[in-house]
Amino acid sequence: VKKIHDRNKYITLNKLRTKILLEADNNLKESIENNTNNRVFYLKVPTGGGKTNTSLKLALTILQNKPEIKKIFYVFPFINIIEQNYEVIKNTLDLSEKDISPIYSTSSWNLQSENRKEKLMYVLDNEFLNFPFVVMSNVNFFNTFIKSGKSSNYRLINLANSVVILDEIQSLDDTDWTAFNDFIRYSSKYLNIHYIIMSATLPRLDKLDQEKNNSYIDLLEDSSDYYDHECFNDRVNFEYRENINNIEKIPKLILMETKKKKYKKILVVLNTIEDSINLYNELNSEKFRDDYKILLLNSTILSFRRKEIIDKIQNSDDNTILVSTQSVEAGVDIDCDLGIRDLAVFDSIEQVAGRINRNFKKKSAELIIIKLMKKDTSRAETVYRRSYRWKVIRENYLDKIDKFVKSRKFNLYYDYVTSSIKKYDSNPLIETSKNFVDNGIRVLNFRTLNKMKVLDSDSISFFTNVAIPKKNFSTIEQDFLKEQKIIINKKIKSSEVWQAYKNFNKKFYQNMVDSKVDTKIWSAILSQFVINVFNYWKEGQKLSDRLGIKENITFLHTGYSIEKGINPKKITRENIETFDDFCA
Repeated sequence: VKKIHDRNKYITLNKLRTKILLEADNNLKESIENNTNNRVFYLKVPTGGGKTNTSLKLALTILQNKPEIKKIFYVFPFINIIEQNYEVIKNTLDLSEKDISPIYSTSSWNLQSENRKEKLMYVLDNEFLNFPFVVMSNVNFFNTFIKSGKSSNYRLINLANSVVILDEIQSLDDTDWTAFNDFIRYSSKYLNIHYIIMSATLPRLDKLDQEKNNSYIDLLEDSSDYYDHECFNDRVNFEYRENINNIEKIPKLILMETKKKKYKKILVVLNTIEDSINLYNELNSEKFRDDYKILLLNSTILSFRRKEIIDKIQNSDDNTILVSTQSVEAGVDIDCDLGIRDLAVFDSIEQVAGRINRNFKKKSAELIIIKLMKKDTSRAETVYRRSYRWKVIRENYLDKIDKFVKSRKFNLYYDYVTSSIKKYDSNPLIETSKNFVDNGIRVLNFRTLNKMKVLDSDSISFFTNVAIPKKNFSTIEQDFLKEQKIIINKKIKSSEVWQAYKNFNKKFYQNMVDSKVDTKIWSAILSQFVINVFNYWKEGQKLSDRLGIKENITFLHTGYSIEKGINPKKITRENIETFDDFCA
């Protein structure tokens, strides 16, 4: 009986996904027919509502109805989501390597040919985005407008007459929403870009317009009809427990919850790397190891290990507790039975809810929100204090968290956020995103434009001392490493790669093609071993200043584990090697 019930729920869910796709597609066609100037479309779909497939259908509809539109750009907020969705998109549309390309800082070299002319064309195609379908990061996409270097100028021309799918738009820093909206509005108007902006938690950026000629179109007339359906609304029960205020209480909470109900997959999302490591160690010292596999996934976990963890969560029947940070939120396709989330901005909490009972296989599941404190300050306050969304929570919701997580009235929440942004934008004494629009974008002040960062993240790249299974490297990458005299057995040692890379940096190239090709392959290889650590302040100095780091990448001799990530205590001057050390 349970199997029949589960099957019926899945059929209902698929019918809902189909209904969402058809309604959005019909409204898009009607909008194109009635007003050819409509170029920015909103798609607000509940998590698990088939957003990716719907967006691809919408993009194809625009191509079919607008002969001048020649390309599709699918823009994701994070590289790990690109890696996860690239193959899905490629297979769904039956595209070859010549039709689609992933464009991001660490993407692999996909060309098999050794022909110099073909290599040159491949380099140029990547530089100019000369592919019918491009999957890219939002950093690469928005930098095309922001930066004034050659690479950005090369790419700008190919953005014209295209469809751009912007996924998880809320992941952009809300202190810059006014500027991002300006880029979207005027690039759609003057470059004939058709935008599909989508998320389960979708802020109305057009409410930040300085001009009141709103032409952004909702492709679902009343998305609340879908959000209120039991397949989405009853998937997860929310509960706020403010008394769970330190790491030591979380294992006890999990024990208590697992006694009530047998949970196979448990997801715990915390706000800082430090908290995630501390909880991971706590759980490994408890009796959980007998009943659960304990996994850690934060931004210091290498990309190949990240893929292994997601695969285990998706395909293994083992009882598992996954301890994570925001790394597991938007776009990551995992499905857990119980979620625990440290207090955060509300859209972040909703994104975690999207990883719980994702396919409605259970009648209901739980997401428990806790409030970790350090001294008298919440961890959420420390992490989100610059965010307008957190300011709104602090001013309007701190005593109503429990009420909000049960009602989840995001429209009202985002109205508060956009009102707060506009209030600060109107204050001439405060430097805001509107100042950047007025003094940078509108007057084409390239010095001001070049200062803007899509991701305002000051971090240090560490090259970790580990050995990675060779299966994680392409045949081209393995052959390239052999050319560098690196011995390849079952694993590839980072210490040997680091030595070869230092030699590469001394090499002189006589032609641009070989230099570009080798640099691209090196970039993909190095990314397998590199983690980024926030360049935090301590005792009046940034971490980089205390370590004497000036380069983009630094070798970390000890203190890194593939399973546990980085040990912050090991980040010392004696334990690192820079290129300055090598050249001295």
